[in-house]
Amino acid sequence: MKSYIHFIRHGITEGNQKGWYYGSLDIPLTEEGVAALKTLKEQKIYPPLDHADCYTSGLRRTEETFCTIYGDVPHKVLPLLQEMNFGAWEGMSFKEIEAADTHREAFAEWMRSGGDSSSTFTFPDGGDSVFSFFSRIKEGIKELLGYQRLKELSCRHNGSDAVSIVVCHGGVIAAAMEGFFPEEKETFWAWIPEPGHGYTVFFEGGEAVSYEAF
Repeated sequence: MKSYIHFIRHGITEGNQKGWYYGSLDIPLTEEGVAALKTLKEQKIYPPLDHADCYTSGLRRTEETFCTIYGDVPHKVLPLLQEMNFGAWEGMSFKEIEAADTHREAFAEWMRSGGDSSSTFTFPDGGDSVFSFFSRIKEGIKELLGYQRLKELSCRHNGSDAVSIVVCHGGVIAAAMEGFFPEEKETFWAWIPEPGHGYTVFFEGGEAVSYEAF
């Protein structure tokens, strides 16, 4: 029996097209985003559904991505795997934040943090702290792996592989991959896949042992 989880980043949104900082904004895919997913599906980059357990973060863009790829299929929502909340910066571009007097100092601090998971930087006006975001994702992955272990137990009896499909967010996937393979890439940012793409992570004995990008 093989055990693996497919992590898929949602498709293109207006936020992607306009370079926004956004995570908690519950925005839909654009028409271009849906079309791009359909093209990728035609290219057969996505894993087959078969008997996989399926999950989304519950935000609209992940629900629409899942439905575009796999149709109206029952799945579980994992709210802990929602994207970072950027607080007052939600819906603002890099240039807009950098140019705003009220945000300039905080933005410079954020840039200096470099996405370090131990950073105490907190996004203004109710946003996540970097540390709290990584801690939340760690808990979300722990929850997911708990379900995966149950899947493995059931698959040992029927001889099939234990497969899960998770549609979530770029920052979430990057945080998960950095946790699985901490020495693999120099920065958190290097793990972020393009919209509609992601990684398959292979597990042995409950531990991530290898991965493939798609």
